[in-house]
Amino acid sequence: MSGRLLDDDATIATAELYLAIGRCLDIAERYSEAVPILEDATKLYRQIHSHQVDPTTRTRAQLSISLFVLATSLIGLGRNDEALPSIEESVALARQLCSPNVELYQPLLARVLRTNGVILGNLKRYEEAYQIGLEDLELFRRLVTTDQDQYESHLAWALHNIAWYANESARKHEAVLFAGEAVEIRRRIVAKAPSEEADLATVLHDYAVYLAECDRDEEAIKPGQEAVVIRRRLASVDPDQYEGELSDSLHNLACDMATCKRHADSLPYCEEAVNIRRRLADKDPKITVPLSHALHSYASALSDSGRLTDALEVGCEAVAILRQLVAKDPGKYEQFLGWSLSKLASALSSFSLLPDAVPPSEEATQLFRALTAVDSEKWEAELATSLHNQAFHLVNADQLSNVIPLGQEAIAIRRRLAERNPDKFSQWLASTLHNHAYHCSLLDKLADAITFIDEAVDIRRRLVVTNPSETEFEADLAASLHTYALYLANYGRHTEAIDPGEEAGAIRRKLGDEDLLTATLHNLAIDLVSCRRNADVIPVAEELVALRRRQAARDPTTFEPDLAAVLRDVAGFTAKTKGHGDALMPARESVAIYTRLAEEDPVKSELQLALSLNVYAWHLCHCPGREADAIEPANQSISILRRLSTTEGLYQDHLSNSLDTLAGAMNRCHRYEEAVALAGEGVEIYQNLIEKDPTNDLDYIGSALYKSYAEALVGVGREEEALKPIQDSMAIFRRNDLVGADDEQELQDVIVLFERLSAKFGVPKSSIPPEIDSEQQ
Repeated sequence: MSGRLLDDDATIATAELYLAIGRCLDIAERYSEAVPILEDATKLYRQIHSHQVDPTTRTRAQLSISLFVLATSLIGLGRNDEALPSIEESVALARQLCSPNVELYQPLLARVLRTNGVILGNLKRYEEAYQIGLEDLELFRRLVTTDQDQYESHLAWALHNIAWYANESARKHEAVLFAGEAVEIRRRIVAKAPSEEADLATVLHDYAVYLAECDRDEEAIKPGQEAVVIRRRLASVDPDQYEGELSDSLHNLACDMATCKRHADSLPYCEEAVNIRRRLADKDPKITVPLSHALHSYASALSDSGRLTDALEVGCEAVAILRQLVAKDPGKYEQFLGWSLSKLASALSSFSLLPDAVPPSEEATQLFRALTAVDSEKWEAELATSLHNQAFHLVNADQLSNVIPLGQEAIAIRRRLAERNPDKFSQWLASTLHNHAYHCSLLDKLADAITFIDEAVDIRRRLVVTNPSETEFEADLAASLHTYALYLANYGRHTEAIDPGEEAGAIRRKLGDEDLLTATLHNLAIDLVSCRRNADVIPVAEELVALRRRQAARDPTTFEPDLAAVLRDVAGFTAKTKGHGDALMPARESVAIYTRLAEEDPVKSELQLALSLNVYAWHLCHCPGREADAIEPANQSISILRRLSTTEGLYQDHLSNSLDTLAGAMNRCHRYEEAVALAGEGVEIYQNLIEKDPTNDLDYIGSALYKSYAEALVGVGREEEALKPIQDSMAIFRRNDLVGADDEQELQDVIVLFERLSAKFGVPKSSIPPEIDSEQQ
């Protein structure tokens, strides 16, 4: 372009020519050629605009349009940062033009606003894009009322775009509404102009995505299928243009079907997506990355269909093709290899190949650590995710030695990220804190576990407040509250555990998650019993049973064992609150269920039957007049456990416990000789178990066995021999500070017998443990 100053008419004519050429190149997607011509056009319009005292409306409009088309070409080249100033200036000019003449220039403002929103969206500035999109949507709604044929398609695009911004700015339910409206408009357009069905397929595809994002996968299937039908038809005519889009719709549809447990239906769509992307990747290596995504989905579908060997082969192929890309072009594809390795690790874990999941998760961490070293702002979030996942896989593989440092590093990164952007990263910080607390608990660092889970609860509580319509945040809060209560209880702080346990139960009750609610109620009942809140435990126990009964009625195969287990536990709770007589009914029902289940599958249910028989016998033994009735179920329990026990000690703790129950029943029936043999055998088993592993927590068995043995010896007249076992029983109570234990009557019986024997045989009073001196009770 000549340096001499052209007169206004010549300059305008040249600018208009450049703009016309630039627009044609932009429409033809020849963006690299369009940009310099459009930049020249813009310079010319600026030149005119700058030296005119009162620039004409037409000059302003042409400059706005020139900036607008320049921005669209820069978008086509992926240069969104450069496009943003141009479109913002275009918007400003369009606003000025609308001030005196809204009707004439409102269409221009609407179109440049739409492009402004797209650029902000491409730059991941979704909140700003959403606000721009709202204004743009309102403009096109008004324009449609003036000329539906001309503007309806533009309205559909405005809805399509704002659905995108809404979805990305945590307004997922709004995204569904906007996308649904876009689909309705596109259907009307296609009814009049069938050639426009490619745009209908696009909005159907995205509508399905947003439904799935809202966990409405079942609803997502229908629009997903319709998008596939349209795109398959289009690809049959023009494969070069539409096969890529068809593979996207096939892949998403397969994922939605898999989420809905329709694994057989999902598989052919996965296969078709993989086959298309293989062909496309042969022509364009860039398609290798989406091919790897399709392969991982295919591997998941194969796994869900029971074809584990095929699934692993496909998952490994996804990693292999990305390794080749990294080797050919270092520095460009490492992140995709890292993500692929993470998916492979998750797949291996889901196949129960837990140790095999560790190496790919470690390699993924190494890749993201290297990327973070180059650009921490861009990649440290991915590094934190990889560290989080690596710790998870190590724990699953029972490789705990390096878990704590990994969790600490992930927490440190996510804490920094959450400080800068709490809306985006707080939930991920809470997730890592929750997992790290669990890892601390596995390493007997309960104090640390409580600290971390407490912080996770605080964060998740804030997330629920700021996202009241998102139930996933409530579910996460309930999980952390449940875990917090568990760790407090395991640390002996049962009183403090009650409030978070009750809150977790209230949330899970509201969300209708019966499986998780039963776990929370079970723990809550134990805490209430431990705190002697006997009246409060009854409604919790009744709700527990009612939940399991409903589940067992719907699916007896899955839930009858759980019902039987809950009934056994509820018998214990009931005995603490109402007495052993009221515990008999749930205990007897538990025995009846397990008896039937053991007949169907002895391997799976016989142990549980033995435990329930022992519990039933125990409660009978403590019901006056029913002691003799305890003998048969206790014998049955012992018979099963003798058969199941091994010399290595498997189930011998249960056997010793059942021997104690039967010995106690024999004592109460004055059959002391039999009781001596039974309790003596139980004591011998207990002592052998402790000798093999002194850390075994079997004191609850030992104290009862020594007591039963002492009582039996007294019954057969061997009182002096009884002194040692009763002293051992006392020592266990003293060692564990069992004053105020659940069954104080048992403790009182020990004290009375000890005092009588000690007085008779001259044992000094000082040998009575002061913590449980009967005078202090």
